[in-house]
Order: sequence, then C-alpha cells, then structure tokens
Amino acid sequence: MVCALLERTADVEPSRLGLLTLALALLVRGGGAQAPPTETLVFPAVADTYADAAFPSTNFNTDGHLRADADPVRITYLRFTSRE
Repeated sequence: MVCALLERTADVEPSRLGLLTLALALLVRGGGAQAPPTETLVFPAVADTYADAAFPSTNFNTDGHLRADADPVRITYLRFTSRE
C-alpha cells in the first residue's frame, strides 16, 4: 500500500505532496493512546467576579452568583493560587 501511494505522487503538486507525506507518516507511525493521568490536580478558586456589558461601571464582586452569558456580553473571571 505504501509503495502504491509513493508511485502515485510523481505528478502531485508540492503543497499537496506535503499533506500526503504527513498523512502517510501518521498512518505508518501507528502510535498508541496516551496513558491516563496518574495524578489529579485541584486548584480551588480564591476569587471570582464577572463583567456585564449592560452595566459597564457596576462592581459585581459581592454578587453571590457567578454569571456568564453572550447576550448581553458577560465575561467571567476566576483567580487561582498555586504553589511552585
């Protein structure tokens, strides 16, 4: 199969030849699946807030709910701490 593919590449454009070479390399490689992680890292949020396009000058830092939405645009911010 690999020989047949290589024989057909003589008249292929250089840009397509690169894609064909990449596809062939991925097929031949036959890589295995990644091993599942052995450790779960937990980063609890130490602060959160959001910004709302409908109320651009409002501070939502004391709101008991964390909100995210697309209409009106609401952007959510989370802060984490981590140890090195």
